[in-house]
Amino acid sequence: MSSYIVGAIIGAGAVLAGVLITIIRDGRIRKEDRLAANRRELQQAMQEYMAALDAAILEADDFPAPLRQTAVDQWFAKEVRGTLIESFLHLIYRLLKRAVYGHRLDDLSDRLVAASAHLRLVAPPAVEEYMREAEALGKEHRASDEDWKEKWKALRAKMRQGFREALDEP
Repeated sequence: MSSYIVGAIIGAGAVLAGVLITIIRDGRIRKEDRLAANRRELQQAMQEYMAALDAAILEADDFPAPLRQTAVDQWFAKEVRGTLIESFLHLIYRLLKRAVYGHRLDDLSDRLVAASAHLRLVAPPAVEEYMREAEALGKEHRASDEDWKEKWKALRAKMRQGFREALDEP
């Protein structure tokens, strides 16, 4: 075989190998960039969720303990249920609540819902399990309940550690 042909084959092989190596390298770089972007988004979503959750819990702790209903209260509630009086009282309650607290409670609720929705879209299953636990515990919340506060502190510490572990996973 002629040296010109051998040289051309070697040159073409070198160019082909260079192109192949570049394609593989660029693919790996793009994959690493995607993984880093996904991790940043997960971290941001976790951060937004924890901040919204903390704000909602702190605000809920600011409310007084619910009043104990007497037999008269229960009788009155039963008698007005489904009547125009119930609608009127509900409206008055909502107006007073808005006058006293403004939009803060609604804003906190909206913030928590948005943060939860964002995190659920990007979260691995382990993180979603922590979210379910927090939601279940949140439904048990009663103002001035010290046992609940201890449960919340324990869950929050567990959640924080679980979120860190989820961020460390590839």
